[in-house]
Amino acid sequence: MSNITLPEAQQKFRSFFPGLRFNDFMDPALTLCTGEPKIDLCKLDDYIHEQHGDYEVHDINMADMLAEKYGKDANTFIEGLI
Repeated sequence: MSNITLPEAQQKFRSFFPGLRFNDFMDPALTLCTGEPKIDLCKLDDYIHEQHGDYEVHDINMADMLAEKYGKDANTFIEGLI
């Protein structure tokens, strides 16, 4: 997601994941290097596993799980933060 500011990413993240803070899932090194907010996929994947179990055993990938549980827009948003 190009040209998104940190406050915008924080607000949008909260809209998809109520009760969670974007900063807890942000990749600070990559954010610093790129100048754009970036997500730590490992942290997000750990959270999704905590909430929904081992979805991979059902041949579901992370993108599909995000879309199924949080909506296609949430998945698109996360993809833009990679």
